[in-house]
Amino acid sequence: MRFRRRPFDIILEAVHYGPDGRTIAWARGYERLFSHYTDRRIFTRQDLIRALRQGKRIAVGQRRPLMGNQFAIQGEVVLAPHSSDLWLVTKGTPQDAPRELAGVPHL
Repeated sequence: MRFRRRPFDIILEAVHYGPDGRTIAWARGYERLFSHYTDRRIFTRQDLIRALRQGKRIAVGQRRPLMGNQFAIQGEVVLAPHSSDLWLVTKGTPQDAPRELAGVPHL
């Protein structure tokens, strides 16, 4: 019997960095409500950290054109220690990354 993984609760498509250029100020993405995803919405850095601590799954991806609720997922977001802070990174990102969610399109 195969078990299906729980779908992602939030899918981020772009981020905006704070004044330091390294940590996220906010991100744009979609939130899953029941079986569908919302229209685009803005998540603060604290919203994302709170969601991860509550056990929600967050990913980075892009909505597939003309495919409704289907996304091309690029990676799952996790909290990782960085210096004296926690950073939002995708799984497999090296510890010496120059900023949070490096490689994600930014606004």
